[in-house]
Amino acid sequence: MDPRLHGAWKAVRIEQQGNFVPEEATQTLKYIFKDNEVALMESDKKTGAGTICLGATQTPKTMDITLTEGPQSGKTVLGIYEVEVDCLTLCVGDERPTSFSGAGKAALIELRREGPN
Repeated sequence: MDPRLHGAWKAVRIEQQGNFVPEEATQTLKYIFKDNEVALMESDKKTGAGTICLGATQTPKTMDITLTEGPQSGKTVLGIYEVEVDCLTLCVGDERPTSFSGAGKAALIELRREGPN
């Protein structure tokens, strides 16, 4: 696991199919990364979890999340990611995105680190 991912990240902006998710809904979402796992939270309630496989040597870096809990359990989401200090950008979908854009089928998720890592 990329050590820069470790900890809690709060969503600040989500774009899907060219539309931005309302701020009220976005700000309830949180991702918590630990080891090779991620917990998905909504208003401090766990709504899903998964295991992570990173391709940190790829450009852009890749992240595959195999969901192990929640309504999409068993599904693998393909993505790319970028970490810059306390900002994490994910772009995920059924097919691996090639760029950081929420205009197509992928979702673009921007997160900020919450508290100390």
